[in-house]
Amino acid sequence: MVDTQITNVKSSSTSSSITWTWNNGKDTGHVRTDKGAVPPHSNIVGESNKSLMSEKLSNLQQQHSYSLTIHNWDANWGNHHQATSTAKTRSASTSGFALISRMEEEEEEFVAFKEFFDLLVPEGAFLTHYTLPLDAQLDSPWHLADVLALPQQTLVQDTAILITQSFNTPDKLEALALIISSDGRQVLISFQFTPNTGKQEFFPVKSDRAIDRVTANPALVQNDTGLFQLLVPRNGIVFHYTHTNETIEGPWMLVSRFAPPQETEVIAIALVQRDNAGGLIAVVRVRPGQDSDFLVIYQSDANFAWRGPSRVVAQDQPIDHVTGNPTLLRSSNDDQEDLELLVPRDGIIYHYTHPFTPDLEVDAVASGWMLVQGLQPLGNDPNKQAIATSIRQSAPGRLEAFARVKNPGSSDLMIAYQFMKEGEWQEPIVLQGENGQPIIAKDSSTIDTPPVG
Repeated sequence: MVDTQITNVKSSSTSSSITWTWNNGKDTGHVRTDKGAVPPHSNIVGESNKSLMSEKLSNLQQQHSYSLTIHNWDANWGNHHQATSTAKTRSASTSGFALISRMEEEEEEFVAFKEFFDLLVPEGAFLTHYTLPLDAQLDSPWHLADVLALPQQTLVQDTAILITQSFNTPDKLEALALIISSDGRQVLISFQFTPNTGKQEFFPVKSDRAIDRVTANPALVQNDTGLFQLLVPRNGIVFHYTHTNETIEGPWMLVSRFAPPQETEVIAIALVQRDNAGGLIAVVRVRPGQDSDFLVIYQSDANFAWRGPSRVVAQDQPIDHVTGNPTLLRSSNDDQEDLELLVPRDGIIYHYTHPFTPDLEVDAVASGWMLVQGLQPLGNDPNKQAIATSIRQSAPGRLEAFARVKNPGSSDLMIAYQFMKEGEWQEPIVLQGENGQPIIAKDSSTIDTPPVG
């Protein structure tokens, strides 16, 4: 077996495969590998900065279409790459709190990665950033890593925080928050920071001017075209902005708008990438004048042209009586790709699934959802109702759900569930900090100092 050093290698990922492309000075080529069929004894060598790799590849055929095995591949890498792709490119940041899974390069001779959950929680005058290794039990202590400072005389709206990790700056995290000023103005601010560096400062989110008059929870996602995509409800219209994912600072570009159904208002948006060309799927919680909140779906193409709305239907019944903010995920298990939807209805979280291919039209995505399971409330107490949710895929067939729940007589709690595709959602657990106390979310502005880890 001959090892060949190839430089200028770039990796890209879908939910089911990894594509490697390179130019070694004489030939250009690419190879696509199933994530579920990654060789169990190889390991990537080289630099991961800005997705550029210098790889040692084996069994290269001298042609433009290559087949290969990769020596010394870590047995967990296929699952890890899938989890990172799912977190960063496929799923929306949540509202009510914010959660992603993140990959961090370790300083070793070979490129190795450690993965984390990153949780951002509002605590009145501050946002607190907690981390947990992805391979830890969810009931393990979460580390308080950073405190994000807010402007004076403002507080975070109770359900509007977003977080992501750029492909191009993997050592940093990007966060957005919807804040309310003392004069009632609702504006977006943002942060870009290196984890575990303490107190973080904010900067404004702006297009040609500050993005203000925000009337509901925004949604943020990163796609394979190298853009952050941001949907912001403003005065009854959803504004669609884009920004290079090299940094979250600087002006956003307004590229499109769409309106909610007649005689409704937007309450919250869940957003995922539809395809590799930059198309998006948005599940929107809307509120009519008299009836209960319900869900509608919109779909955009690579040119930011939106189609919809189409009402979300599960087993021939509309998904209504929505009492909390939904979350959406594109998951993969072997060769099957699905949309996973979590939505609180009458305070109970329900999990729905839908087989997915990128060529589905908006009406087809809106219909045909199947109920998987209703998740057990914390302590089986119907008064501990979920107001916001998040869903992640940490490995093929394994999902994690997180929720912010009302805790009557006290502050809101953060809870988590785990699900295996062939099983059921487990009972909820309360997330705890390193001090052994539950992680709470406070919307009061009475907090004067950040918590101490």
